[in-house]
Amino acid sequence: MKVVKSLKELKSICSNESKDFYISLANGLARSSKEIMYNEEENIFHVFSSIDGEYFDYTEKELSKYTNILQAIKKGTLIQE
Repeated sequence: MKVVKSLKELKSICSNESKDFYISLANGLARSSKEIMYNEEENIFHVFSSIDGEYFDYTEKELSKYTNILQAIKKGTLIQE
């Protein structure tokens, strides 16, 4: 397991390849599982949320607006499995 420390690192980890992550919630008592792939060509994040089974594509700006992924990076709670 690895803590993701920046958006740049996230892009590098899942560039053109889907990877499993989770956001640690409630001081580690719960987690929100995500499958994330970053498409370099399109500058798009493909995100599958295991909790609700939903799949979305996000620009970097949308990732910040519609998800808690960037907040988790800032808090040190986005973990690569």
